[in-house]
Amino acid sequence: TPAPVVQQPQTSAPVVYGGGGGGSSSSSNTNSNSASNDNQQTSQNQNATTSESLNISTFQTGDLVINEIMYDLPKGSDEGRVWVEIYNNTDTPADLSSFRFFEADTNHKIKLAEGSMNVPAKGYAIIASNPLKFKTDWPNFVGNVFDSSFSLSNDGETLAIKSVQSDKTLKMIDQYAYRSSLGAAGDGKSLQKINGVWMGAKPTPGGENKLPLWQSAVKAESKIKIPVPEKVAVV
Repeated sequence: TPAPVVQQPQTSAPVVYGGGGGGSSSSSNTNSNSASNDNQQTSQNQNATTSESLNISTFQTGDLVINEIMYDLPKGSDEGRVWVEIYNNTDTPADLSSFRFFEADTNHKIKLAEGSMNVPAKGYAIIASNPLKFKTDWPNFVGNVFDSSFSLSNDGETLAIKSVQSDKTLKMIDQYAYRSSLGAAGDGKSLQKINGVWMGAKPTPGGENKLPLWQSAVKAESKIKIPVPEKVAVV
């Protein structure tokens, strides 16, 4: 007959899980190991949740792209009101705070101001020079806003998104050199990438860039094939 298990009185000392170095196989060690397994399972679940977003080192060129640039506001000062839209071109969420925003020969850090750190798959995020002023200009905006210290030239400059590698070096993910001659120079428009072409259009922060209706109509009309009458031989 097995000896009865003697219940030890509870004390205020914290319970340490993980199974100590002793070789005993008492019931208290069994319970402790069980709790340790539960903790390990919880940790594994948390890691699985974290792994839902791409590891930054796996990002390739074009996975995140600069999609829209508001560099010259139509009224008032531009200070603190410029912003850049980023598009996640992958099927997995991306933690934008793990990247750097390159502007004026400086790799600026990016930190979350509103929403989620993870930019959804095929989704958008805004990098604003001043998130409070951005929300003032765009009060109906709902989405992810990141803060970064920068300003944008009204004449044009080179912008880039870079990932930080394990050895602390930076890897280019996307780069674009805009110029005011392309449009959106203080006319209320933003510079947007639409069907692979940069142009000035009505701002769409956090949304799909689209051609204005009149341009869409012209484009559609240009695709209509007009039948050419056959030549009739003159007898």
